[in-house]
Amino acid sequence: MLFGKKIGVKKTKPFHMKRLLTYWNTLTNKNNFGQFVFPKEVLVKQNIIKTATTKGKMAIRVYPRWEKPTSKQATETQKWQLEYFVELSNLHH
Repeated sequence: MLFGKKIGVKKTKPFHMKRLLTYWNTLTNKNNFGQFVFPKEVLVKQNIIKTATTKGKMAIRVYPRWEKPTSKQATETQKWQLEYFVELSNLHH
């Protein structure tokens, strides 16, 4: 999931918190469909978007409910992310 914006031919910079209200991304695989909706405050708390005191990140990995991460860091990331994940797979059946 990208959190940057193009500022030139080969340059990108992180979104600044003043320019972002929420961020959403839709994910699908063969049998699943869902969407992450992250409030700006959560992205600030996780040091993902740029503020006066943080650099922000250019991108992050997201882990929907159907993913089973194996590393400790990925598992911890999935824990906080799932609060902002809406599973839509069941709506199609």
